[in-house]
Amino acid sequence: MQKLTQIGTALSKKLRSLGYTIIESYPGDAQDILGIPRKNKGIGLPITGLTNSGNLGNYIQGNAS
Repeated sequence: MQKLTQIGTALSKKLRSLGYTIIESYPGDAQDILGIPRKNKGIGLPITGLTNSGNLGNYIQGNAS
């Protein structure tokens, strides 16, 4: 968990240096705000939620293990 915190801190510093505003939250809160379903709902619904919130991209289909 410490390594993850270090990565997040470094990423937020980099994004702030590029002029982005950073809002820290926990994943479930962000999913609720963006209308992205929580885990165990399949990949289709999260992709739809991301797309509807304006996050367009080529999303990975399948296991990310």
